[in-house]
Amino acid sequence: MVSNKVLGLFLILLIVFLSLVLAFVTDLIKVIDLTEMFPILKPEPQLVTKEHEPPDVLQAEELKKEREKITEEQEKLVQRELELKEKEENLQKWEEELEGKEAAIEILKEKLISKLTDLVDHDKKIRGMANKIANMPPDDSIQIVSSWTDYEIIAVFKQMDMDAAEAGEESIVPYLLTLLEKKEPGRAGNITSKWMQDPKLSSGDVNEGTN
Repeated sequence: MVSNKVLGLFLILLIVFLSLVLAFVTDLIKVIDLTEMFPILKPEPQLVTKEHEPPDVLQAEELKKEREKITEEQEKLVQRELELKEKEENLQKWEEELEGKEAAIEILKEKLISKLTDLVDHDKKIRGMANKIANMPPDDSIQIVSSWTDYEIIAVFKQMDMDAAEAGEESIVPYLLTLLEKKEPGRAGNITSKWMQDPKLSSGDVNEGTN
């Protein structure tokens, strides 16, 4: 005969089995939730990787990346355009400054040429007048030079001295100064004093009243 202990153990196992079956059935028909009673029965959440993401999600991420890349490129282009615009403005400014300097240089050049031409023409006049005075009768020469300024007389007389020296002849300037002193006492002394004070006096320092 089966002992009472074995029978009791069988009954216990049977009760446990039936309890489990009942619990499974009631959980299946949602009468009870075994996962709430036994949390250990809850399935672990599955990690979602990019490989397991839905196609729509992957496509959305790719589109987002493309938009960000396009936005970044657009920002770079805008910055590049601003830099180019700034360089163009600077270049335009430099060109305007260069044109202004070129115009100023051209004006200065024209002034220098005009001044040089005036000096050359004036020197020619001084040379011509010196030659004219040297070849005139002394009394007639004094009548002409007496109406000039002291500096005009010095310029012409100085040229006459140089012409005489080049020709190896004696200058008549001292004689003309003597005649001028007789005509206008003290005038020759003033002229000689000014000449000695500035022995390098040139025809460019006198007025054009000798023509």
